[in-house]
Amino acid sequence: FFGGGVSGYLTKIDRRDYDLYNYSRDTYFSIKASGYDEIGYGFQVFVGVRAFVCSGLFIETQLRGRYAVGTVLTHDHSDIKVKFTGLDLTTGLGWKL
Repeated sequence: FFGGGVSGYLTKIDRRDYDLYNYSRDTYFSIKASGYDEIGYGFQVFVGVRAFVCSGLFIETQLRGRYAVGTVLTHDHSDIKVKFTGLDLTTGLGWKL
């Protein structure tokens, strides 16, 4: 089996302030807080295999790829780098009623 679709992403990230003091150098510095709200879109496709073990019980394996646009939270070089594009492989057991 196979499939695909489009996706919408709402992302929120918050960063907190940290005040640090270096006793050996007698220096003080602060890391500022920042936050971002992002809206993105993307698409995903998958392909899978289902094998029945016995009456009703099956094993399913699925390979899914996802591509997301507009959700990268890297506004400057010191920012937190987040990426939502990926590829995953899942395997599980199921029971057909």
